[in-house]
Amino acid sequence: MVCLASLSVPLVEDADLQDARWRFESHVLRTSQPILERYRFVGRGSARMMRDVHAAYVAELRIIVQLHVWQRGQLVDLSRIGVPAPRGMITNLIERMRETRQEYIASEALVPTIGAMFFWWYENCARHAPEHLDTDVLVRGSVTNDVIDELARLAWSLRHLNMESGKE
Repeated sequence: MVCLASLSVPLVEDADLQDARWRFESHVLRTSQPILERYRFVGRGSARMMRDVHAAYVAELRIIVQLHVWQRGQLVDLSRIGVPAPRGMITNLIERMRETRQEYIASEALVPTIGAMFFWWYENCARHAPEHLDTDVLVRGSVTNDVIDELARLAWSLRHLNMESGKE
């Protein structure tokens, strides 16, 4: 997390929506891939139910995982940005996959959901974070003592985890 007010250099102005769309897709992929691999939806040893599934179903599952991560992390109230709950979306996805796994049956709610997610992400997340800031979330305004206290509590709660850094 980086406070926007504490940046010495302004972030790159992102006037190119195509670039922003690519960054959003990368963000969703980066968030969903380890989760989908852990539960064997994708990758080596994927579950039998995911074999021969149309790629659009997997892409939709990635969007649902991203929504779930945002909701669980309390980053955004999904009802405020006008998107359905991940639970309802996954139920709908399963129903459509039961009809046919190899031919994609589109969800009516998917396009508006992705649009709402993109615009929320575009306004509230650090679009250039992986390259420039090494974070995914920006805090607008100044950091208060409450934010620092919460970060300290989070760091303290994770103190026993053995985390290996990929950076040298």
